[in-house]
Amino acid sequence: MFILYQFYFYDARLVFLDMGYLFTARLTIDIQNNILSQVKRLNKYNSFFYSLMKYWPLLILLFIYSTTPQCTSSQFNANGVCGDCHVTCLTCFSSTSTSCLTCASHRFKTSQNSCQCNDGLVERNPVVDQCDTLTCNFRCKTCNITTTTCTSCESTHFRVLVSSSATCPCIDKYFDNSVSTCAQCHYSCGKCTAGSTASECTFCATTVFRTLTSGQCLCDAGYYDDGTNYLCATCNYKCATCATSPTNCDTCGNNRGSAPACLCSDKFYDDGLSRSCPACHYSCKTCAVGTACTSC
Repeated sequence: MFILYQFYFYDARLVFLDMGYLFTARLTIDIQNNILSQVKRLNKYNSFFYSLMKYWPLLILLFIYSTTPQCTSSQFNANGVCGDCHVTCLTCFSSTSTSCLTCASHRFKTSQNSCQCNDGLVERNPVVDQCDTLTCNFRCKTCNITTTTCTSCESTHFRVLVSSSATCPCIDKYFDNSVSTCAQCHYSCGKCTAGSTASECTFCATTVFRTLTSGQCLCDAGYYDDGTNYLCATCNYKCATCATSPTNCDTCGNNRGSAPACLCSDKFYDDGLSRSCPACHYSCKTCAVGTACTSC
């Protein structure tokens, strides 16, 4: 707001016949000088108040700043009162451990606004701002919070991270023998518990034509174990079962003679494909293909 002062000057002339013109003129000059002096004084005040009004936003900010408590970087302002952040927070918006804004370099901020110790470090007990160096369990590559809470695993040790349990179990076909590197199961096992023999399997994959039987992954009928591969090899078409080689039949298909040759019986012929021999024409004793009798 601005105040406008207006002054109107009038010649205050007092005419006294007995005092004459000089007295009248002197009085007029004194009154004018007095009024001019008051105007100058008011102008001085107006100039001062005008300057204050010109800078009023800055003055208000200075007033607010001077009346607001100046909290330190490790404190927060709660309705004009400074409170201490949780010891794990670098800066915060309240005193809880889940109200961190920023974290120290040895901590990382989680999605829950907490500051946890970096991998390889662990909280002290009781919790303070510093973290202790953590020696992870041999199963973990890195860990956090506890020595057995894995955050990563060493793939060259045949381990894989299971996030839901924060563990590093051995991959398929390997078992944990209480050292960092997993040991290999017997080649015939999909999984095993604590040994490398063929009788310690706990799982077999159907895709490799094996079935778990009394701790062993035995090859299905029509397949044999070649002594090296997890995948069972296919027997010769003549064999119902075989061992060590595709033509070393243990048992034969239908309408065939005895193992290991598994030749077709009379009145049947070998088509080169079928495990069971197809029948010859009824007039044939033996035949090559269907009606092509080779003996009667």
